[in-house]
Amino acid sequence: MVMDWIRMERWGLAFLKIFSSFGMDLNVTFINLITYSLLAVSAIILCYIFWRAGIKKHYLLIGSFIYLTSPLIIEQTNFILQSAEVVFSFCILYIGILMIQLYFESKKSCFLFTSIFLTILAFSIYQSVIMAFVVLSLIILYLMFKDKGLLEYIKKGLICVMVLITSLIMNKLISYGLWLILKLKHNSYVDNMSIIGKVNFQDYLYAISKLFTRYFIQYNNFFLFALTLYQSFALL
Repeated sequence: MVMDWIRMERWGLAFLKIFSSFGMDLNVTFINLITYSLLAVSAIILCYIFWRAGIKKHYLLIGSFIYLTSPLIIEQTNFILQSAEVVFSFCILYIGILMIQLYFESKKSCFLFTSIFLTILAFSIYQSVIMAFVVLSLIILYLMFKDKGLLEYIKKGLICVMVLITSLIMNKLISYGLWLILKLKHNSYVDNMSIIGKVNFQDYLYAISKLFTRYFIQYNNFFLFALTLYQSFALL
């Protein structure tokens, strides 16, 4: 399993699993405890990021409930062998975003380099957080610089793009280096799950709309129920 993760460019997940399970037997209860504790920590970090960007506290409370009950997040906790490590990648990714915020405010290079380091680690654990980085960066950029003009928005956006590209390249280089050292071949499992560039644009949009309907629109979906409930509380 560990070698398979390295072959899938998840070397961070592999080494984290070796470190976290050293001298221990698989304990499902303990892993679940760590997983959901880290999930709560990730929600706190995320709320702090948005609070710094100017979001009011009652919206943060509602947002945290939505985040914690989202099927996109809960799905990551289903695979017990990597659930704690994957949620940990959320935490360090969010801290990386926070470091970018601090860099914007202070212009201190140490924050930028810390962000790149943490983002590389997050990408090496689970590739799905790449999309989380992109979405969060766009939201934070809008909240922080929506009144500063288009030029300032683009300048700050280029910094986020630089962090993203640098982290992706470094993750690839480290993966290639480990494959050479360990005499491993690339596993295309992750690549095969992507449909980008493999189908026409209309089919791509259809697939997205179908998944969105399945996870967010269906009447029996708990997330939709929770979202409606939290919005009702907000109105009260």
